[in-house]
Amino acid sequence: MPSHPDRYVGSVEEPAESDHGTSADRAAVTRSWDPDDSFLLPLIEAITERTDRSTEEIEPVYSAIDPDALETILSRDERTGTIQVSFTYEGCEVTLSNTGELVVDPAGIDG
Repeated sequence: MPSHPDRYVGSVEEPAESDHGTSADRAAVTRSWDPDDSFLLPLIEAITERTDRSTEEIEPVYSAIDPDALETILSRDERTGTIQVSFTYEGCEVTLSNTGELVVDPAGIDG
């Protein structure tokens, strides 16, 4: 899938090495996304990067969450403060926030 650097920027956070594999094997993938747009493309790109699988090899997002409902929650009025939602998808813990942060943590992936 093509990148849209004007909409979000990707980075990898490197944790310390552990018994579960090297730090690169366990790194969380972080994306910034535009809350006025859908989080789906950055989410799918982060999951495929983190799991080293193609889009054809991962389950549809709606198998883990209701994307429309989540977008409604995250698009709530900014006066409500920061909203964060976490869920498990493809063996990773995904956290999305209405500030435009997306983190895919491989905590559930066997290293």
